[in-house]
Amino acid sequence: MNRLQYLDIAKGIAIILMVLGHSSLPATLQNYIFAFHMPLFFIASGMVTKWDKYDLKTFCIHKVRTLMLPFMVYSVCVLLLMRFTGKSSSVMSWIEKGWQSYALWFIPVLFFSTLLVACCMKGVKKLRYVQYPIMVLLVVLGGILSIGKVVLPWSLSTVPYATFFILLGSEFNRLKKYIEEPKIQTTIALIIVTFGVSCYWHLDMVWNIITPVMLITIGAVAGTLSIFMISRMIENYMKVGTKILSAVGRETYVVVAFSQIIIMLFNKYMTMEIIPKYICLMLVLIALVYIKNGINKLLNYKLL
Repeated sequence: MNRLQYLDIAKGIAIILMVLGHSSLPATLQNYIFAFHMPLFFIASGMVTKWDKYDLKTFCIHKVRTLMLPFMVYSVCVLLLMRFTGKSSSVMSWIEKGWQSYALWFIPVLFFSTLLVACCMKGVKKLRYVQYPIMVLLVVLGGILSIGKVVLPWSLSTVPYATFFILLGSEFNRLKKYIEEPKIQTTIALIIVTFGVSCYWHLDMVWNIITPVMLITIGAVAGTLSIFMISRMIENYMKVGTKILSAVGRETYVVVAFSQIIIMLFNKYMTMEIIPKYICLMLVLIALVYIKNGINKLLNYKLL
């Protein structure tokens, strides 16, 4: 399957919004960004994962190599850098609790959620006939955990809800026609829906704050679809924007791993206005991408 460039653009937009969402934006805009930016990544994962390419054992090994191996390397780097911020976390605390509000929480949740979907795909021959009931059960389970304020280490309490989004993403492959031929009116309507939901209810997947679950889910899906459609428009009409955003979208792992810790270091050791600060952040992240690619080339193995 050829790489879907508009999904790279969408991930580029979402990761930029994630960084901005953790800045000093007005609360209204922050809530709008939080309403969909993490669900978008789970849905996109469901859309691009090749579920039939590997048997279950090989699939698990592949995900360990592509998700968890870089996760361990990046986690060690961030733990070391945290010692310079004054907010260092002990290794034992990290082992017991995970990353909590740091963006790297996303990777283990994605890993376990993806494995759950793979087990469903391999274990249920006619998944299409049971996929919707499974998705409903996952949303209900996620909602129950949220209402009960159940917070598991490593953000694992959000795995059912994340698994729902990945399954939904696999279902979106049948709706590509509507995503890839977007209409401006539909895109605006979806943005309005998400904004309306975000004005009253807050989504925070790291802590599994997802209630009222049906309205939160509607906002998340509408927001994701609107970004997919905007991305498709960018792909169709903006060559420079396509090149930049798709490049960012292909390097979201680096941004997830290092953007927060870099900002924390800037805040501690430098006095900068917000615009220069984020320009410096961009330059440092670009440098890290080159370093990552250089390490992979040197090892002749995609470690990072």
